[in-house]
Amino acid sequence: MPGLLLLTATPEQLGPDGHFARLRLLDPDRYHDLQAFREEESEYRAISNLVERLQAEDVRQQLHDAPDLVRALEHYLGAAAVQKMRDELEQGDIDQLIEDAINSLLDRHGTGRVLFRNTRDAVAGFPKRELFRYPLRMPQAYADLLAGAASESALHPEALCEDDDWLEWDPRVEWLVDWLRDHRDDKALVICARKDTARALEKQMRLFEGIRAAVFHEGLSLIERDRAAAYFADEDDSAQVLICSEIGSEGRNFQFAHHLVLFDLPLNPDLLEQRIGRLDRIGQRRDVAIHVPYFEESPQAVLLNWFDLGINAFSRSCAAAQALFQTFAPPLKALLDDYSEAGLEQLLDDTRHRADELQTELQAGRDRLLELNSCQPEPAARILEQVSEASRSLELASYMERAFDLFGVEQQTHGADSLVLQPGDHMQVSSLPGLPEDGITATYQRSLALSREDMQFLTWEHPLVSGVMELIADGEFGNATLCSLKLPPLPPGTLLVETFYRLHCVAPRALQLQRYLPQHAVRLVLDSNGNDLSAIIAHGHLNKLAERVPRRTAQTVISHARSQIAELIEKADGLVAAQDEGVRASARAQAESLLGAEIERLQALARVNPSIRDSEVAALEQQRDEVLAHIDQVELKLDALRIAVVG
Repeated sequence: MPGLLLLTATPEQLGPDGHFARLRLLDPDRYHDLQAFREEESEYRAISNLVERLQAEDVRQQLHDAPDLVRALEHYLGAAAVQKMRDELEQGDIDQLIEDAINSLLDRHGTGRVLFRNTRDAVAGFPKRELFRYPLRMPQAYADLLAGAASESALHPEALCEDDDWLEWDPRVEWLVDWLRDHRDDKALVICARKDTARALEKQMRLFEGIRAAVFHEGLSLIERDRAAAYFADEDDSAQVLICSEIGSEGRNFQFAHHLVLFDLPLNPDLLEQRIGRLDRIGQRRDVAIHVPYFEESPQAVLLNWFDLGINAFSRSCAAAQALFQTFAPPLKALLDDYSEAGLEQLLDDTRHRADELQTELQAGRDRLLELNSCQPEPAARILEQVSEASRSLELASYMERAFDLFGVEQQTHGADSLVLQPGDHMQVSSLPGLPEDGITATYQRSLALSREDMQFLTWEHPLVSGVMELIADGEFGNATLCSLKLPPLPPGTLLVETFYRLHCVAPRALQLQRYLPQHAVRLVLDSNGNDLSAIIAHGHLNKLAERVPRRTAQTVISHARSQIAELIEKADGLVAAQDEGVRASARAQAESLLGAEIERLQALARVNPSIRDSEVAALEQQRDEVLAHIDQVELKLDALRIAVVG
């Protein structure tokens, strides 16, 4: 079933209407009417309150004494489910029933089928933030340039200068040089609004101050930006500071550094959050230090105070920041034009009061349901445990090292837990999927990949890894071999044929047929007389006994024993064919169980939730029929062959 996933950090930045417009892009049938969407949202607060009552410590007493709770549960879940809960009250153990009731409410009446949202409060692993202010006196040259200019020009006054002479007398530049020299062992990301400012600062630091610096701005090509980011990210002989224009506040992540210098401040709080988000990410191992040099009693100071003391944007991510900015933009801009201490205090008080109100509203209704359904601790813990077990990074590293050697990929150690991979001069294939001509820097460690965006994280699902495995499984390279061994119970000259069969079915990837099919291969070992020795001679034991045979000798053996080998392979095919129907029957049962349960769930939801469409049920039924039809075509086919001659 085709699907589309839309990710956004600011779902309601353009208000409820903009949020509805995005949902309509995803599902125009489900979200067809704005008024109906608003009426549906009005119900979420009642459901959220109902969930909170079920989570209360006195829920048992409420089920017994609160008829309004019982009526609400009957309305949303049905009388039978509520009666079952009340019957269990006498037993004393209804915790599981209450949990099931909450899950049913979220599933049938919440938004989790189409919307998921997590906040920093619900997701662990984020660092703390700390703001450091550096008040500076505004130079007279800036004061003269700003006389009569728009107040917002004071946020980056160097833009008013005709050349780069401001570098010589701007106190922010002197402060930055001193700070970098005092923190030689720390990397710092510097962000400013303008490309010209970034270029001038980088030139000043690198050429005149002897500080290793790199620049990152929209005037560079993508390759040049990648090189600048890599120069900043490297551990040895790398840049101490990366100076970015505003483009650096979007997309690129540098959580291996923890110092952020804001050479100026953006007017929009969402843009400020994007700047901080370059360092404040999962994978950041230290608290994020935000350094802001600013001119006293200037529009910079007003904006800094409003961000810090008004919406608390430096200490935490403020979900209501954009709404607050839209509300208070007029008085804020008026203060930028005409500063007054009393006006600033009033603005800060009004902002804090409205921020508290918005935060309370965000905790209720739909947002509360979203958080409950988006992060369920117990299932999440199970998934994390499964991910950890499936990663098997040491096993993957060992496997890929041998595979790279086999295919001729050059491997160079790049650091403690990373390596550089490049196509070799004698590759066994013309190219490998996921390995460009200029190579990649990669790591098997998730923690390192989270903090180093320039490194690719190699997992079993990475295109390079899956491409290598497909070449091994589907190609002819290495699918047949011959060896000799000493096995006293068998007389010398005995021929052993070890065959491997794997399930084969040509099916669309979207059907995910692997969910229902066993992933293991079927192995058979037959001797010269056709006896099945699979259970007696284990694969690992055979590997230990196997010895190499010279190519010319192997060719001679194969030419003399070709007919006998063909007969043994034909017999092995017959033995395996008998297992085909059992494999198909097991797969059919698995598919009918999983997909049938999902169809029944949707049918039950449709009876109580009008947002479930008949087309959704029909699509699942069609998917089930297609899966079953392809399972009927599954068969075991010979995948690899090893001939062993007992010496």
